[in-house]
Amino acid sequence: MITRTLHKAILTGLILFVTSFAFGQTLFEVKSLPFNSKEYNEYGAVPYNDGIVLVTYRVQHLYKTEVDFEGKDINDLYFVQKLDTGRWGELQFFSPELNTKNHEGKATFSRDGSTIYFTRFFNPQGNIVKAVKSGGEWKNQVVISLNSTEYRIKDPSLTADGKKLFFASNAPDGFGGYDIYVSTFERGDWSKPKNLGPLVNTSGNEVAPFINSSGKLYFSSNKLPGLGKYDIFYTREVNGKWVTPKGLPEPVNSSRDDMYYYSGAGDSTGYFSSNRNRSFDIFSFRSLWPSFGECKPIEKNSYTYRFDETGVIDENDSTTSSWLYEWDFGDGTPKVRTPESSAFHTFPGIGQYIVQINVIDTLTGIVMMNANSFPFEAADEVQAVITCNDEIAENSSAKFDASSSNLPEFKKIDYYFWDFGDGETAVGISPEHIYFAPGKYTVKLCVQAAPDENGVVNKTCVFKEITVIPSQ
Repeated sequence: MITRTLHKAILTGLILFVTSFAFGQTLFEVKSLPFNSKEYNEYGAVPYNDGIVLVTYRVQHLYKTEVDFEGKDINDLYFVQKLDTGRWGELQFFSPELNTKNHEGKATFSRDGSTIYFTRFFNPQGNIVKAVKSGGEWKNQVVISLNSTEYRIKDPSLTADGKKLFFASNAPDGFGGYDIYVSTFERGDWSKPKNLGPLVNTSGNEVAPFINSSGKLYFSSNKLPGLGKYDIFYTREVNGKWVTPKGLPEPVNSSRDDMYYYSGAGDSTGYFSSNRNRSFDIFSFRSLWPSFGECKPIEKNSYTYRFDETGVIDENDSTTSSWLYEWDFGDGTPKVRTPESSAFHTFPGIGQYIVQINVIDTLTGIVMMNANSFPFEAADEVQAVITCNDEIAENSSAKFDASSSNLPEFKKIDYYFWDFGDGETAVGISPEHIYFAPGKYTVKLCVQAAPDENGVVNKTCVFKEITVIPSQ
């Protein structure tokens, strides 16, 4: 029996065999929390102890006969415990020391939970109040030095190290209604607030900032281009400058107002508030972003193969030493003669070729024409492929492409996930990205197939090193 053993000497590259795409699927699982009400607003959820602290109004309000200067119900801070079963407990009044006949708004806590900063509206002035927990009670309430009697500051968010405080304010030095500001705690007090600038702030309102542990700043804007009304955006500081904000996708953002984002480590879970169901409700989210797992470097394509041919002649015959194999690889290159029953050949590229073998007896001159022939396909390596420039200029839009991926076993591809190595990600077959700082970055591409008939989800990951060079 004639057998052929083909070994690819060098592997890489690809051609795409895909039947359909499904990029419209969500990357977030979003759930409305069970304590939301149809009548009242719930918003501003942040973790505290074994639950969350949020802002709402309820009939058990200690000052339920009170209304604010606009005749609206007074909002207070409430607490909800998250139970071990994944369910939620009942709303509880958070603190009789902190809740007053004035509005109490969004809170932020120090890492150890012993210090709280929150908004309090003094009919109608908005200020940020600080309190410290001691002996089970919140004590030493003070209006921090950043406050003013001429404008509002609200929606505080404290960095993990407690050194910076982000907030929204309608101070007159801003770009519009409310802007995002930051203050640094130094020499025992908060520094003069610094406006984050025109890339973040607009002529509209930017409110509800949240700074996560990795330095990514989330906020809501009703002016930046989004899906409608208030949307949630994020930005980050690079070399002392805040970069152009990006909006979160659906279903976190919607055509209604989406605000008060909070996320835990890795942005994999968190909360936000939205009035997509008429009143403001608190939603939890869970990211469906995959774990990339082990990523491999993209190998260089080669079309060099080894062909082994046995069975044309009896190798135990003592006369076989006089025979030559003549290989015609069907790609227009000269025929190759060798006394060995194996041969290496490099094809010019992918394609279908007819390989033909003639056998020649050098003693008698007898030629066995077409002793064997067979079709052969030279193909790119089965892998995902990142196509982009090896060098990219900072502050310029760079194109990335995955369409050269050769994944014939992925009958349907659900997602192309990108990690650009600078904390930014994207989804899609051909995204664009801007790097804001020179350096070396590792770009990762994870391709994920739709579940097969057994519910198994196949995925593969590759990476490529690029260099971002200073712009001229």
